[in-house]
Amino acid sequence: MKDFPVLFQSSNSILEATIKTGQMFYSNINSWYGRPDAMLAGNPLVEGTPPGNGFSGWYEAYVSAGLYTMFPVAKPVYLFIQLLKMHSEVCLPDTEHPAEIKSDFFFSQGVIRRVLQTAC
Repeated sequence: MKDFPVLFQSSNSILEATIKTGQMFYSNINSWYGRPDAMLAGNPLVEGTPPGNGFSGWYEAYVSAGLYTMFPVAKPVYLFIQLLKMHSEVCLPDTEHPAEIKSDFFFSQGVIRRVLQTAC
């Protein structure tokens, strides 16, 4: 496994593993113009009491792991595919929902018309 995270590589395709982490700190003052009752009235996605007048802040973090591959379909068209497992956590201080934890699988694909060559 000396080439990790590259699991397989040929002259025109690659399969590699990846792990990523990140964190974010957010803050807001007078969100929804200080009137969440009027701005969010009738929104079925609203749970509990949304922030509004005053200051609110929260912290989010995530870790993801997955597999990525890219291979030619018909030159110069390449297909990019990723399979990703992501776990995220949100900490909302002083609210009805102090923490929210999500864990999901993602699958995406895309077509790349031109690929930049990189040194391996």
